Amino acid sequence: ACAEGWYYEVGRGSCAACGTGTACAGFGAPLRLSPGHWSPADDPQSVFACAEEAWCPGGEVGTCAPGRTGTACAECEVGRVAGDDGACVACEDAASARAAIGLIFILVLPLLVYWRARKVDR
Repeated sequence: ACAEGWYYEVGRGSCAACGTGTACAGFGAPLRLSPGHWSPADDPQSVFACAEEAWCPGGEVGTCAPGRTGTACAECEVGRVAGDDGACVACEDAASARAAIGLIFILVLPLLVYWRARKVDR
């Protein structure tokens, strides 16, 4: 069993000290990451701070927020794009939003032209 602040490293068969961005309960508990940090599953000692805390929820090594992937969860998964808030959304969702904005513009523009023309005629 490992002391608090240490975790059991299965590959080495011994206890290893917890580093920055990690949380270790000791007593054989696995390494856990603090929110805003990420490490690859095959190298849990290499801990990276994420650009946005929301991208890296913490917990198990190798875990990213839904739709995110890559080192420090910095990329969107294939078929997804980063929205204004940084969350990765399906490309269809982003395209639908752009289409809706375009449709609103197309419908509102003639009304504005008509309203302006009526105002000038008076």
